[in-house]
This record gives sequence, C-alpha cells and structure tokens, in this order.
Amino acid sequence: MRDFAAKWTAFPDWQDARIAREGWQAHVVTGLSQVMVSGHLEKAWKALPDSGNEVGLWQVASTDSSYRVRIARDRALLVSPDPIDFEAGWQPEGWAATPAHDALLVIEIQGMPAEEIVMEATSVNLDEGSPSASVRFAGLNGVLLYRTAPNCARLHVEASYGPYLWRWLESRKA
Repeated sequence: MRDFAAKWTAFPDWQDARIAREGWQAHVVTGLSQVMVSGHLEKAWKALPDSGNEVGLWQVASTDSSYRVRIARDRALLVSPDPIDFEAGWQPEGWAATPAHDALLVIEIQGMPAEEIVMEATSVNLDEGSPSASVRFAGLNGVLLYRTAPNCARLHVEASYGPYLWRWLESRKA
C-alpha cells in the first residue's frame, strides 16, 4: 500500500484558519447554508423561501439574510446564514436544487488591499463588473467573487481546491 500522506497534505481544520498581514486578513466563513439552483431561476426564487437579492461580480451582498450569487444565466448559488428549507432535486416547474453546504469553501479577505489581492489573482475588470460572479481566480476556474462590504471580498471555491487557494493567499506579502 502506498503512503499518500507523503504526497497529499492533510485537509485543514478551517474553524480557526486565519491569515493576518499588515493591513489585511483572511479567514474561512463557516456555518453558511449553500444551495446550488439550476434551470428556470425565476420560478425557483418564487418557490424558495426568502431567496433575497442577487449579486454578481464585485457587487456587495447583504449577508444578514439570504442572497443569490449568479453563476450563469440558468445557475445561481443561494446563500444564507440560516438553514434553507427546500426540496432537493428536480422540480416540475423546471428547476433543480442541490445542497452545496460542504461542496464550496468560503473565504473572506478583509482590509484596504483586498482589491489589490483580488486584482493580482484575476484578470477581470472589477470596475465593469458582470451579472455573473464566476471568475478564474489564482488559476482556478469557477470561483465566485463578490463583496460583503467595500473592503471585504468573499470567495466561494470548490472545497477540494480550498487548501491550494489558502496557500496562495498565505504567500501574498501585501
């Protein structure tokens, strides 16, 4: 049997994960409910309770209640600080909902250089924005990028890529 521990680092305990640098910090946001919604989104929002407002690239989300992060024309992530009551699977109205609570790791970058760090990681024009929050970030496709305050970027990344992105952030000097 091979020793995979020599090649794969242990998955971190994200509860206490923190990066603190002069002027900025990063931490993992835990305890969020996340539901991937695909298909006829307008019908889904009518059926799902308290789906909140929609945010796209670099827009500011109000995180004290549910909100929707747009990914594509027919796909969005419903995010809430509270549990979301929904029926998983395909719905007759033409949409589907899938729990994604543990599928996506959520990282926040706070401080004045947050925008500089984001601009180093992606080639998108943050000033132009986009209805879709999905970007290529630090070499990873499909990272969701928006803000929760003017100097606070929030990233949703596929959980398996979380250690890579965390290491990328740790290597930032600014």
